[in-house]
Amino acid sequence: MSGAGLIIFIVANEVSGLSLPALKHAASEVLGAEATIRIETMPAKGDDSALLELAPQADSVAELWWTDDSRQTIYLHFFLKSRGRWIDRKITFDPSDADAERGRTLGFALSSMLVSEQVLPTAGVRRPLQPELAPADRAPGNVPSGYSLGLAGLLSTGIAGFANGGGALADMQLRLSAPLWLRFGGSLRFGDIPPAQATSRDIVAFAGISWRPVSRETTGPWSFGINAGAGVDWLWVTHLSEDDTEPAHRSSWFPVFHSLVDLEFALSAGTSIFAGAGAEFALGRTEIYTQNRLVAVVPVARAVGFLGIRTLF
Repeated sequence: MSGAGLIIFIVANEVSGLSLPALKHAASEVLGAEATIRIETMPAKGDDSALLELAPQADSVAELWWTDDSRQTIYLHFFLKSRGRWIDRKITFDPSDADAERGRTLGFALSSMLVSEQVLPTAGVRRPLQPELAPADRAPGNVPSGYSLGLAGLLSTGIAGFANGGGALADMQLRLSAPLWLRFGGSLRFGDIPPAQATSRDIVAFAGISWRPVSRETTGPWSFGINAGAGVDWLWVTHLSEDDTEPAHRSSWFPVFHSLVDLEFALSAGTSIFAGAGAEFALGRTEIYTQNRLVAVVPVARAVGFLGIRTLF
């Protein structure tokens, strides 16, 4: 493959367990003598945009790191300029595999993703790279994602007060870096406040951050996230008692903050189910009066739980 450019980044303390000269030699066998193949070490893993800035002229950029202390499974994070997107793969070795064999396998794997069809070594390789699959056919957990959309059922209950309700939650997540996502969305809940003979409707809009220390990219189908955010809650209360001729309506809005955890499981490459729980905190409580008498309080804190489905793109 004449003139191809492949730049490989690897964290300095991740180098042990494979032979970099063997990696480079195997890649050059596939790409040809005119190809530019460069291997650079870094003090720590970089984010996607930073890696591309370090190699603006390359046809492809790869970042490698081991996913376990035993140096048996290595993660390949690969950018193909012609496609304009990142591809992710894992390769698992036996403990007895020599460093040179591991390097050779990785060299053929990376260069094979750069050419139009795979070229694999005929000897000395026990685990050739699987053929590249279309996004919808990839195994759960090995799909890079730029953003996701989620839809879930939602239940809430007041802590030291009345805020019971049920409804729906929708959110969108945009990837900022490997573990960090920007999250924003909203929820709609309907409930009742028995002491006030009233019904309630809650509309919440929020934005925040989701930190995913356990992600599908390194642990297969499972993902775990810690979420925090802030937003606005609009509360609408409707009261109708026996002596009222028509319903009475009152509404208010107030800032609200949330802290949530969630667990996600991939059903396919682009679809997963997720569940979570946490708490919401409003800046101030809402007191409900009927006939000039305090009958109920919508508390500052609410416990929430949700279950839904998420699509990754």
